Amino acid sequence: MTAAAVGRTLGRALVVSAAGLAAAIHHIATSALVLFLAADWFVVSVIAGHTGQAITAAAVGTLLAAEGIRADRVGRPFPHCPICPLVRRGTRKETAK
Repeated sequence: MTAAAVGRTLGRALVVSAAGLAAAIHHIATSALVLFLAADWFVVSVIAGHTGQAITAAAVGTLLAAEGIRADRVGRPFPHCPICPLVRRGTRKETAK
């Protein structure tokens, strides 16, 4: 293998790794923010005495947590995310590892 070929291979690996890292950070930040907002909604609803909203917030938070667990096990984080289709397929696979 020539030095140029090694350089190209190394360059591709770094690009995929950077893209995979960016995708992982995106998914972690998005899921953390959404779960924080659901928990905040629940706490504010309980303090305000809105039982129906508190139950709804708890249900939404539970579903979002279940989605996060499913994404970790299956390896497809947030398939409905509008940014995810922009990430290359190889990057999504790397994120799933």
